[in-house]
Amino acid sequence: MMDTAQLQANILRGHGRNHVRLLFFRFPASVDSAVAMTRDLAQCVTSARQQQLQSEEYQRCQADSLLVSFYLTYDGLHDGLGLIGIWERFRGRAATSPNGRLFSDGMSSLESSGQILDKVDDWESHYQRKDGKPPFHGMVLLARDNPEALDMDCAAMRAILTRDGQVVHEEQGRALRQSSQGPPLEHFGYVDGISNPEFAPLVVRDGGWDASAPLDQVLVPDPFVNGAFGSFLVYRKLEQDVSKFRDLVGHMAQRSGLSQAEAGARLVGRFEDGTPVLGTTIPSGLWPPDNDFTFQDDLAGSGCPLFAHVRKMNPRLDDPHLSPAEQLDRRARRIARRGITYGNREPDLSDAPSKDVGLLFMAFMANIADQFAFIQRAWANDPSFPRTPTNVDPIIGPDATPLGRCFQDRGSSFSWQSAVTMRGGEYFFAPSIPFLHNPQAG
Repeated sequence: MMDTAQLQANILRGHGRNHVRLLFFRFPASVDSAVAMTRDLAQCVTSARQQQLQSEEYQRCQADSLLVSFYLTYDGLHDGLGLIGIWERFRGRAATSPNGRLFSDGMSSLESSGQILDKVDDWESHYQRKDGKPPFHGMVLLARDNPEALDMDCAAMRAILTRDGQVVHEEQGRALRQSSQGPPLEHFGYVDGISNPEFAPLVVRDGGWDASAPLDQVLVPDPFVNGAFGSFLVYRKLEQDVSKFRDLVGHMAQRSGLSQAEAGARLVGRFEDGTPVLGTTIPSGLWPPDNDFTFQDDLAGSGCPLFAHVRKMNPRLDDPHLSPAEQLDRRARRIARRGITYGNREPDLSDAPSKDVGLLFMAFMANIADQFAFIQRAWANDPSFPRTPTNVDPIIGPDATPLGRCFQDRGSSFSWQSAVTMRGGEYFFAPSIPFLHNPQAG
């Protein structure tokens, strides 16, 4: 059985904290100094076992606790720590594999951006490559509920990172909730993180399409420590234009004769409270919302449009001709989303900012090419998926895409422009904790 004391926290289960700091750093020029820094950081990193104990303590007395995770880019492993032949150590994953190329080339490379149709020119400068190299070697995530305590933790972490290295950028995330005990929302106002797989041995719910997933869907053997595991992390900063989204949804509602709530729900695939837009025109108000559905009773998309965000990103079993192997393949594409919103809003979300708010998207997986990149390229960005005619994903698909035949039962079509802009990102590896304590092991 896997030892959760050797696995970093936040992979098998989200940390659940309301405040996050992301520190992007560069190692010292000396490999020996970079190794020493990694060992110092390892003393702070939270394990999956510690996370479980923290969760149990929170359930007992709402105790606030710090969670720390440590992620490295390919260049951080290869150049910063001087680890040569990284991919040869990954069992069965050669450097020439699609997964290997995506990780080593980085998200802003031409090949990678072609995979996911990002406009790298829109990226903030601190995410753009310089002389072909990413501007940072790694990222440290710090999370807790008390923001003042987190500020002090962040200052202490900066002291370690800047002893010989450099912090090149910082992001601040804050969970968006309309009440202290309410579910997390994204900035367009919809409940986020409903459809997310749970992983053994920490499965907490039974039944439903996304109830559980095997560990090898999110974990890979650590190439430097026998018997230990890590995971790949995809990070993307996604800016949301709330004003534009609301205007577009309002125009669609006017043209179609639907309420604004139902028009938005058909774009997203769920109402704001998470109710699936299948067989209903109003939100149920139930929590948790229904998640055990497969689209098999809505093959034409008359209830939930074929292009709806949740259907494009998680098509489930909407094709009656899928073989058992193809059904398993669809399940195997799922990723473990661990993102958090950023930016300031009015408590009741009555404001409609056009910039400086969005999502710090983070997701763990075993294979970047077969999971994240495939989902983005072959599902979200493909106008013929799940079948023709469909369209691209209206939330995270390419910009300025005509949304033809939006509502088949209303005979309406609309011109749609994405209200989400990619501002930067990178691919990381989350090594095992034994590796962080001895980053020259193996």
